[in-house]
Parts: sequence; structure tokens; C-alpha cells
Amino acid sequence: MSKFDCIKKPKKTAEEMEREIKRTRNFDKVQFLDLSKPGRYKVRLVGSLYTFKISNPNPEAYPNYLQRFSIYVFDRNDENKLKIMEKGYMLFNQFLEYKDITRNDPVSIDNAPSFVIEMFFREEKIGDRMVNMFMSSVMAEKDICPLTKEEIKRFQNDSVNLNEYYLTPHRRDYYA
Repeated sequence: MSKFDCIKKPKKTAEEMEREIKRTRNFDKVQFLDLSKPGRYKVRLVGSLYTFKISNPNPEAYPNYLQRFSIYVFDRNDENKLKIMEKGYMLFNQFLEYKDITRNDPVSIDNAPSFVIEMFFREEKIGDRMVNMFMSSVMAEKDICPLTKEEIKRFQNDSVNLNEYYLTPHRRDYYA
């Protein structure tokens, strides 16, 4: 008998264990929101924000490139599919600004809007040269859009733990 046998370990319910198994199986089914082309993307944020770092291909041109963020979204433009949205500080900071201005959590189940993300090119001066920068603009829709019971259930059943996902070989090699 070890000295740790007296420590009670919390027991998982059968439902929690089944959900955990499903999430692991879902690694191969993960879809990403493709924000690599100019356009408008309508999303509803859901879940928790995940932050991670990647290697920087050009630190002089992209000083904040190292920090990346991901969160689940319902893609309103693609049959309301559950996807992971992954991007850098410039995009995700706009959601934080929304929260600061409105005092509403942008991922709230019952008190958050859908957001329209516009991706576009703009010329920027970096050092002594002009560079075509890929930019983003985020606008909250006027009306609050509570998650439906069906969306909540789909998120619970189909999402994977982002921390576990990014620590596995299933994680993506390309970062948009």
C-alpha cells in the first residue's frame, strides 16, 4: 500500500468519460475557419480562448507574429458548422475591445452577438519600403444572438479540448 492510496480521486461520471472519448475521436474531424482570403466572414464565438506561440518567419516585419489565438466558432456562412478560428493578436484584440466597450463577454452563451470579420489588404510602410499587409476588421452585429440548445449540444459533443489538440500530432503545421 502506497502513501497515496488514501487520497480520494474524483470519479468521472459515465457521461463525462463518454464525452472525453468522443472528443479524442473528434481530432480528425476538426475543421478550421479559412481566413486566408479577402472577404466577409460571419461567426458566433463559443468556448474558451486558447493562446499559443509559433516560430516567427520574419521578426522585423511581424513583431507580434509569435502569439496566436484560437477559439471555436459557428460559421454562419457555412451552414453554421462548428470550426476553430485561429489567428493573431490583431484580430483577437478586436474582440477584447468589444468586451471593454460593451462590458459584454463576446463568448457569452446568452448575451453575445454574431460578429462579421472582414479580411482585406492594405499598404503599410515598414522601414523604407511599402508592404501589402493582410488586415482584419471586426464588427459586432446589432442584435444579441443567444446560442440555441442545439448549438450548445453540438459544441459539447463535437468540440475537442484545444489544449489537448494543440499538444498532439493532429495539430496543424500551417498557421493562417
